[in-house]
Amino acid sequence: MALVGAALAYIILAIMYLVQDYDIANECKGSSLWAYVLTAIILAFFRSNAKSDDKNDPNIGVFILLGFIECGLAIWGGIELWEKSCSDLSDTNLWQIGLITFILQVMCATIFLIIVPLAMCCIVYKDSNEMHRSSTSFNIV
Repeated sequence: MALVGAALAYIILAIMYLVQDYDIANECKGSSLWAYVLTAIILAFFRSNAKSDDKNDPNIGVFILLGFIECGLAIWGGIELWEKSCSDLSDTNLWQIGLITFILQVMCATIFLIIVPLAMCCIVYKDSNEMHRSSTSFNIV
Protein backbone atom coordinates (compact mmCIF):
# COMPACT_ATOMS: atom_id res chain seq x y z
CA MET A 1 0.00 0.00 0.00
CA ALA A 2 2.85 2.40 0.80
CA LEU A 3 4.40 1.83 -2.63
CA VAL A 4 1.10 2.57 -4.38
CA GLY A 5 0.64 5.70 -2.24
CA ALA A 6 4.15 6.89 -3.05
CA ALA A 7 3.61 6.30 -6.76
CA LEU A 8 0.33 8.23 -6.71
CA ALA A 9 1.91 11.11 -4.78
CA TYR A 10 4.80 11.22 -7.28
CA ILE A 11 2.45 11.33 -10.27
CA ILE A 12 0.15 13.94 -8.72
CA LEU A 13 3.07 16.18 -7.71
CA ALA A 14 4.69 15.80 -11.14
CA ILE A 15 1.47 16.85 -12.88
CA MET A 16 1.09 19.78 -10.47
CA TYR A 17 4.66 20.94 -11.11
CA LEU A 18 4.26 20.53 -14.87
CA VAL A 19 1.30 22.92 -14.76
CA GLN A 20 2.83 25.26 -12.18
CA ASP A 21 6.21 25.70 -13.91
CA TYR A 22 5.09 25.57 -17.54
CA ASP A 23 5.79 29.27 -18.19
CA ILE A 24 9.30 29.11 -16.71
CA ALA A 25 10.08 25.95 -18.71
CA ASN A 26 8.69 27.55 -21.86
CA GLU A 27 10.96 30.63 -21.41
CA CYS A 28 14.03 28.36 -21.23
CA LYS A 29 14.34 27.84 -24.99
CA GLY A 30 17.17 25.30 -25.01
CA SER A 31 15.63 22.93 -22.47
CA SER A 32 13.10 20.13 -22.90
CA LEU A 33 12.87 19.34 -19.19
CA TRP A 34 9.11 19.84 -19.25
CA ALA A 35 8.73 17.34 -22.11
CA TYR A 36 11.06 14.89 -20.35
CA VAL A 37 9.01 14.88 -17.15
CA LEU A 38 5.75 14.59 -19.10
CA THR A 39 7.11 11.67 -21.14
CA ALA A 40 8.32 9.92 -17.99
CA ILE A 41 4.90 10.29 -16.36
CA ILE A 42 3.09 8.92 -19.42
CA LEU A 43 5.47 5.97 -19.73
CA ALA A 44 5.07 5.21 -16.02
CA PHE A 45 1.48 4.16 -16.72
CA PHE A 46 2.58 1.75 -19.45
CA ARG A 47 5.49 0.40 -17.41
CA SER A 48 3.15 -0.68 -14.64
CA ASN A 49 1.34 -3.01 -17.07
CA ALA A 50 4.51 -4.79 -18.25
CA LYS A 51 4.45 -8.32 -16.91
CA SER A 52 4.88 -11.89 -17.98
CA ASP A 53 1.91 -14.12 -18.80
CA ASP A 54 3.39 -16.96 -16.76
CA LYS A 55 3.99 -15.95 -13.14
CA ASN A 56 6.29 -18.95 -12.55
CA ASP A 57 8.50 -18.16 -15.56
CA PRO A 58 9.24 -14.41 -15.81
CA ASN A 59 10.21 -13.20 -19.26
CA ILE A 60 13.72 -11.79 -19.01
CA GLY A 61 13.24 -10.00 -22.35
CA VAL A 62 10.59 -7.75 -20.81
CA PHE A 63 13.00 -6.73 -18.05
CA ILE A 64 15.81 -6.09 -20.51
CA LEU A 65 13.55 -3.97 -22.74
CA LEU A 66 12.32 -1.97 -19.74
CA GLY A 67 15.92 -1.51 -18.65
CA PHE A 68 16.92 -0.07 -22.03
CA ILE A 69 13.90 2.26 -22.03
CA GLU A 70 14.71 3.47 -18.51
CA CYS A 71 18.39 3.88 -19.41
CA GLY A 72 17.53 5.96 -22.48
CA LEU A 73 15.14 8.14 -20.51
CA ALA A 74 17.71 8.60 -17.74
CA ILE A 75 20.30 9.74 -20.29
CA TRP A 76 17.81 12.23 -21.73
CA GLY A 77 16.94 13.42 -18.21
CA GLY A 78 20.57 13.87 -17.25
CA ILE A 79 21.19 15.98 -20.34
CA GLU A 80 18.12 18.10 -19.65
CA LEU A 81 18.95 18.54 -15.95
CA TRP A 82 22.66 19.36 -16.15
CA GLU A 83 23.45 20.39 -19.71
CA LYS A 84 20.43 22.29 -21.06
CA SER A 85 18.78 23.65 -17.93
CA CYS A 86 18.52 27.43 -17.42
CA SER A 87 19.39 29.00 -14.09
CA ASP A 88 15.75 30.06 -13.61
CA LEU A 89 14.58 26.50 -14.25
CA SER A 90 17.03 24.90 -11.82
CA ASP A 91 15.32 26.62 -8.86
CA THR A 92 11.85 25.23 -9.63
CA ASN A 93 9.86 22.26 -8.42
CA LEU A 94 9.87 20.98 -12.01
CA TRP A 95 13.66 20.61 -11.83
CA GLN A 96 13.34 18.76 -8.50
CA ILE A 97 10.72 16.34 -9.84
CA GLY A 98 12.94 15.89 -12.91
CA LEU A 99 15.83 14.98 -10.59
CA ILE A 100 13.63 12.49 -8.71
CA THR A 101 12.53 11.02 -12.04
CA PHE A 102 16.16 10.73 -13.16
CA ILE A 103 17.14 8.94 -9.93
CA LEU A 104 14.21 6.52 -10.20
CA GLN A 105 15.08 5.74 -13.82
CA VAL A 106 18.74 5.08 -13.00
CA MET A 107 17.65 2.74 -10.21
CA CYS A 108 15.18 0.91 -12.47
CA ALA A 109 17.71 0.63 -15.30
CA THR A 110 20.26 -0.82 -12.88
CA ILE A 111 17.76 -3.33 -11.54
CA PHE A 112 16.46 -4.37 -14.96
CA LEU A 113 19.79 -4.46 -16.83
CA ILE A 114 22.17 -5.73 -14.14
CA ILE A 115 20.52 -7.19 -11.05
CA VAL A 116 17.66 -9.16 -12.68
CA PRO A 117 19.85 -10.80 -15.37
CA LEU A 118 22.48 -11.71 -12.75
CA ALA A 119 19.83 -13.17 -10.47
CA MET A 120 18.34 -15.16 -13.36
CA CYS A 121 21.80 -16.50 -14.29
CA CYS A 122 22.42 -17.52 -10.68
CA ILE A 123 19.06 -19.31 -10.53
CA VAL A 124 19.72 -21.14 -13.80
CA TYR A 125 23.23 -22.08 -12.64
CA LYS A 126 21.90 -23.36 -9.31
CA ASP A 127 19.13 -25.34 -11.00
CA SER A 128 21.53 -26.90 -13.51
CA ASN A 129 23.93 -27.91 -10.71
CA GLU A 130 21.09 -29.49 -8.72
CA MET A 131 19.86 -31.32 -11.81
CA HIS A 132 23.38 -32.52 -12.57
CA ARG A 133 23.86 -33.76 -8.98
CA SER A 134 20.54 -35.61 -8.98
CA SER A 135 21.30 -37.28 -12.34
CA THR A 136 24.77 -38.41 -11.22
CA SER A 137 23.46 -39.84 -7.94
CA PHE A 138 21.21 -42.23 -9.89
CA ASN A 139 24.13 -43.42 -12.01
CA ILE A 140 26.23 -44.35 -8.99
CA VAL A 141 23.74 -46.88 -7.64
